[in-house]
Amino acid sequence: ATFDPASPYFVYDKSVKFSCVYNGLEDPSKVEWFKGSTDATANLITNGDKYEIATKDFNKGSQSKTSVITFKNVAVTDSGDYTCKWDTDTYDPKATMTIAIRSLTTPTATTYSTDGSIKVECNYEGTTSGTMEWFYKDQKLEDKADDKITIDDGTLKDNARKYTLTITDVNPEDNAGSYKCALSFNDNNKLDATTDVVVRKATTIDRKGDAESSIVVSDGELSARCMLEADARPSGVKWSHNGQNIEFDNTKKIQITNTKQMDNSVKYFSNITLKEFAFADQGEYKCVFEYDDGNNVVASVNAIFAVVTNDECVFVDYRTETSKELSCKYSGDNTVNKVTFTLPDKSVVDGTLGQYNNGANAATAGTRTGTYTVTGITDASSGTYTCTFTLNSGSTVSAIQRLTARKAVVVSSAGLTPNLIVRASITLTCSVASGAKTIEWLKGDTVLTKGTDYEELPVSGSTGNLVSKIEFDITDDSAATYKCRATQFDDFCSTPKTFESVGVVLSIIKAIPTDPPQDATVYGKDTQTFSCKFPNVFKGQANEILWSFKGIGDSVALPMIGNGGDVFKDNKQIIDGSVTKDPNTNDEISTTLTIPDITDAAAGEYLCLIKWGTIFIKSSAATLKIRTISEPPKITNVAKGGTAKLTCKATGDAVATITFNKNSDNSVVGTVVSTDETANGVVTTTGVLTISDAKASDSFDYYCKAVWSGNAKEIKSESVYLSVLGIAEITSVAWGVNGMSTQFVCKSDASLKKN
Repeated sequence: ATFDPASPYFVYDKSVKFSCVYNGLEDPSKVEWFKGSTDATANLITNGDKYEIATKDFNKGSQSKTSVITFKNVAVTDSGDYTCKWDTDTYDPKATMTIAIRSLTTPTATTYSTDGSIKVECNYEGTTSGTMEWFYKDQKLEDKADDKITIDDGTLKDNARKYTLTITDVNPEDNAGSYKCALSFNDNNKLDATTDVVVRKATTIDRKGDAESSIVVSDGELSARCMLEADARPSGVKWSHNGQNIEFDNTKKIQITNTKQMDNSVKYFSNITLKEFAFADQGEYKCVFEYDDGNNVVASVNAIFAVVTNDECVFVDYRTETSKELSCKYSGDNTVNKVTFTLPDKSVVDGTLGQYNNGANAATAGTRTGTYTVTGITDASSGTYTCTFTLNSGSTVSAIQRLTARKAVVVSSAGLTPNLIVRASITLTCSVASGAKTIEWLKGDTVLTKGTDYEELPVSGSTGNLVSKIEFDITDDSAATYKCRATQFDDFCSTPKTFESVGVVLSIIKAIPTDPPQDATVYGKDTQTFSCKFPNVFKGQANEILWSFKGIGDSVALPMIGNGGDVFKDNKQIIDGSVTKDPNTNDEISTTLTIPDITDAAAGEYLCLIKWGTIFIKSSAATLKIRTISEPPKITNVAKGGTAKLTCKATGDAVATITFNKNSDNSVVGTVVSTDETANGVVTTTGVLTISDAKASDSFDYYCKAVWSGNAKEIKSESVYLSVLGIAEITSVAWGVNGMSTQFVCKSDASLKKN
């Protein structure tokens, strides 16, 4: 007995029909079918609901007989051995057929991938397991560690087994096409099934093309981008916000699409821009790429309203502030869990997170502050500080703040509280860290003018800082507080900021004596002492005391030399004085000029001066007025009966009263005729005593006396003698011998004094 088809018999379509053929000389009396490999009675199967058995007549020509069994309601459990047995009178031939009912299918001929991954299933039905292999375009796929491919062979249960191939992060260019599962068995039977995979992948991406699941909107404008990678362009694309379709107006709500053709696929982009994005506009934004076959592709992105505001430009004058609190304000949902500040050196520090304050209503963003205090501020503290709020989602939102720390440093050549003498000079230097634009100088609140109020000095060396160096001479009105004021601005922070240095408080020492010499009126032959007292500005330093004299009518003053009090004019000493001074360690220095035995040559102006190098204090001029008899009367001889005139001149600051007096008893003699004239402020009074018809009794010693109104002091001249000359005897006739001398005699009774 044999089978047609031959054993083993593999069935794939759940339709089972096969024949058992008898070959022999006898016509069998019957045929029996058994499920199993033996003809045990318990295995006997008969014609009925499950099986249909039909046996043909014996063919004498071919000496064969055929029995056909057809399975009804075929199940994989019908797999196994089937035995047919023929009965004859001499021999009972039998044969066993092995049947394997198996099927391997895919759910659909075409599989659509719309979520970025491919999942292909192959469903096997059968009673025994085989070995599964997967192929993509005839390339065998393997599940390796840490790759994108996952193969799950499942488990044979209830004569069924599901084989699954999963590939993640797919795209149509590299992963679309035909996939095949191939199942092989130990009995050399092989099954396979194929499906065509269409990959359609939608992704929300950022400007760089990287996928993003959320967008933080911090500038009032939402820009979202969906990229479709697919087999063909979609029939349309729709956007929705929290389930509500967005109607684009190309003004405030704009959508732009474009396509890029790849080798085996297309990339289709949909870009939207929503202007005036507010807190109420945050939420889920979904793009749907629509296809006529219904296999649409969806991608979504969560738009988060989060705005950070701050004072972009912070200026610190660290002369007055040593620390500064930087503050930024977050506006949005209560989803902030941290605030940090990135410092100019790129290091990151934690800030202090303030309390969250709810908005006025559901459509209004709440607020929260973040602060960080910069301490120990110097120039190095300047730079960019970035305030960053971290949201619960891990997204961040930040704002940049520029801190500019500046300090104007002033240096004085005489310290910060100089006390300088008039005619001295002072140098001020102002230095400001690089970045300042201008420096100006202030006297009190008044801006000084270059060239008028001060001279700009060159600055040597380059430190990168802005430096201004000035110098000015001390005058009587220089006492004030001096500062430099700098102005700071740049392209980022264009609003000018000004800041001032500490003040240099200048007090002045007037260049005048504490006690200057005083005007004096002195009578001839007296002694005059001028005194002068100076502040000792440079205590302990060497100084020089100088006196000068300017005579009446002189155009220039003459120095007093020698011992400090002598004056020479036309190589003749006209003043013989002496000078004293205090030691240079005293707080004040006094000096005196003493002139003894005053003459009218000493009349004029006197001033004193103290010098320390080129710095000096000079007094005003003190005027010395001399009241003296500048021209006394002279010894006079007069012939008896003649007229004699005695003249006396007195000089001083006013008209004098001149009298002539008899030396023996100081009695006034005669009447004096006085005249006066003034030159260079000096009044010269001339008194003339006229003696007419001179007699011998008029011969005696005279002196003149001068007095000035308002003062009882009087000046007397030296006495002079008036000789009245008379002839008492004279030789009337004298004889002489030729060649010899002769003598005439004349005798006078005058009393002559040696002149």
